[in-house]
Amino acid sequence: MAATAWLVKKLYVGLFLVGSTMGDHSLLHLSDAQAQSSEAQNSEAQGSVVQGWYERTENVMGTRASIRFYLPSAEGTSNEYSNNEQEANSAVDSSAVNSRASTTDETNQHKATALLKAGFAEFERINQLWSPYIESSELSRINEARPGPAIPITKESFALLSDAQAYSTATKGAFDITIYTLSQHFDYSKQRKPNQSERARASRSMGSDFFKLDDTNGFTLTKKRSLKIDLGGIAKGYAVDQVIRILSQAGVTQALVSAGGDSRALGDNLGKGWWVGIKKPRGKGIALRFPVADSAFSTSGDYERYYIDPQTGAHIHHIIDPKSGASASSVTSSTVLGPQGKDTDALSTSIFVLGVKKGLSLIESMPGFEAIMIDAFGVVHYSSGLAPPAP
Repeated sequence: MAATAWLVKKLYVGLFLVGSTMGDHSLLHLSDAQAQSSEAQNSEAQGSVVQGWYERTENVMGTRASIRFYLPSAEGTSNEYSNNEQEANSAVDSSAVNSRASTTDETNQHKATALLKAGFAEFERINQLWSPYIESSELSRINEARPGPAIPITKESFALLSDAQAYSTATKGAFDITIYTLSQHFDYSKQRKPNQSERARASRSMGSDFFKLDDTNGFTLTKKRSLKIDLGGIAKGYAVDQVIRILSQAGVTQALVSAGGDSRALGDNLGKGWWVGIKKPRGKGIALRFPVADSAFSTSGDYERYYIDPQTGAHIHHIIDPKSGASASSVTSSTVLGPQGKDTDALSTSIFVLGVKKGLSLIESMPGFEAIMIDAFGVVHYSSGLAPPAP
């Protein structure tokens, strides 16, 4: 909570709009130059590339994931060493300084390569564990199991499923990982939605009350009905947390990790905030931007997977309201900020389904979290800890 409070006090004073309407589910990470060019209010130097940054982007977990972090080079140490020696009227052997800098940079390169490899390996490990589309995954094994017998699961799965169940309770069912029982029948590329029979059958088996978790003798899940689970609303945020953990344990203090609409910043961006832009839900460009530091942030929106119903003109998208079985329609974009990605991931989906009034009320009841929501009319709403843009 302290990190988020610092973020609100120190950084959100710069929050402002650069567009009038919104509605995407992705976040854009802006360089300082991009952020400053979108609004000429910062006087700091632009365009210089800071040595020591390492970055990679790959397709994993069904989305684009990126890892970026900073490792200090020997340059700063060399300068400090040189100044101290000059004050002592001692000559500095420039060849020795250059040699030390070269060795440090080479060591950093090896370390960075290993960390990037470990980070994306962690993304893929979680994908192999919880993807409902991989037959050998633990989640697929759960989904294919029949109701009744206890299903052995890993401690890690037990923990995340317990978190998901808790969010289902806290949101009165707005967050529901059993929605896959119904959502598996949608095909957005073919403009197909479930027929009446599929909806009726799915509705009888949806709800987190229809599976039981038990850790009294190992870790098990028991299905009370023939339901199917999708952890897509919480697993990417969890994966981002895990990659941040790997970087932090290796001594990294400044990093930005993302997977689709879920991101987490470790520390700040060399004394400044990490600039984040939320895409316009309708049309191109950035709807608004804001700086963050040492915080997770997730955006859910209705524009990533959708189609327009040719008969009704309705916007059919992938964020389903479990109560109605239809796409949630009162919000086009919701962003949540907080300490951990698994929480902001689940909450951004939850408040999208709940709508502005109930969604912001939920956020206000949870210390350490803030939210930005854009309704179907393009109006932007903020939780009480965030300052609205200056007129």
